[in-house]
Amino acid sequence: MVTRQLRGQLRFTVPYLPPASYSPNSRVKWTAKRGKKGDNHRVLEDVRVLVLEAGWDQKIIPVANIEVTFHFPNRIRRDHENFIARCKPIFDALVRLGVLPDDHIDLIGWPRYGHIYTSPPATIIDINPAAPIYQGGKRGKK
Repeated sequence: MVTRQLRGQLRFTVPYLPPASYSPNSRVKWTAKRGKKGDNHRVLEDVRVLVLEAGWDQKIIPVANIEVTFHFPNRIRRDHENFIARCKPIFDALVRLGVLPDDHIDLIGWPRYGHIYTSPPATIIDINPAAPIYQGGKRGKK
């Protein structure tokens, strides 16, 4: 697994696709997502290790551009919207660990998603520091 940090960029590879239990079409109980044995806990622990291995310097990235690349092992038809929703536990883990202050669109914008066909399955997350997004408000006194 290639994990590295380049010029303020944080890049890490999760060695699996995001949990299917977070798909909007999933029919699992909430206990499959949460708790000590749930997908949320597993992803949190995996992301904690991967981010530290990638050389995260323990500083919050206040505003970021995020790219997510899915490595699909085969050409089965997949609905892109389900994979976007399945990334929720990864973004939640980044917030809980303190990599990002929050995962709302004013801070991370709209992440960019892509895919390639390779084996084994994986999810690559690239986080790049960005300029603050204009949040409205007063433009100045006249």
